[in-house]
Amino acid sequence: ILPAVGIGAFAEQSGAERFVGPSVTVTLPLWQQNAEGRARSRADLAVARADAERVARQAEAERAATASVTSDAVRVLQTLGDDLEADASAALGIVEAGYASGEIDLPTVIFLQDEILSSRRALLSAHAASAAATIDHLLAVEDPRLLGIQP
Repeated sequence: ILPAVGIGAFAEQSGAERFVGPSVTVTLPLWQQNAEGRARSRADLAVARADAERVARQAEAERAATASVTSDAVRVLQTLGDDLEADASAALGIVEAGYASGEIDLPTVIFLQDEILSSRRALLSAHAASAAATIDHLLAVEDPRLLGIQP
C-alpha cells in the first residue's frame, strides 16, 4: 500500500521576495499503521495453523488405521495358510470322483462344487483386500517402495 501523494503549486512571499513553484506532498502514516489489517492477518494465520494441525492429526489417524487394517489382513491370510487352493482343488477332484463312481448324485455335486468355488472366490477376495490395504498403507506413509524407489 503506497502512501497518498499530492501534486500542486505553491506561492510564498517573504518580505519583497516572492517564491512560486510546484509542490509535491507525501502523507506518511506515522500514527496509523494498519492495526486492523495486521490483526486480521494474525487471525487468518491462526486459522491456517489450526487447519494445518487438524489435517496433520487426521493424516496420522489415517496412517494408524491403514497400518491396523494391513496388519489384520496379513494376519488373517497367514491364519488361512497357503494350502487352501490345493485343498479346494483336491475337494473338487473328490467330488468328481464321487459322482463318477455313482456315490454322489448330480444336485449334490453341483451344490458341493458351488461351495468349493465360493470358498475359492472368498480366498481370492481376501488376497485382493490384503493387497489393497497394503497399497493404502504405503500411500498413507508415503513409502518410496510403492514407486519402486529404494532408499
